[in-house]
Amino acid sequence: LKEEYGYKELEDTLIKTYLAEGVRLNHQNAVALITMLRNKRMIVQENGRKYSFKPDYHY
Repeated sequence: LKEEYGYKELEDTLIKTYLAEGVRLNHQNAVALITMLRNKRMIVQENGRKYSFKPDYHY
C-alpha cells in the first residue's frame, strides 16, 4: 500500500486488487467505488490531485 495515488493509478490498483479476490470491476464500477470510498472518508484527496488511504476513518 502506497502513501499516495493519482486517480488513474488508484483506479488501476483497485481493479487489480479486487480481481485478485475474484471480483471483476470495470471502469464504471471502479469510479463508483472511488466515489463511495471518498464519501465515507476512507480515502481523501490531499496535496492537489493525490489520494491517500485513511485507516483511522470513522463513519
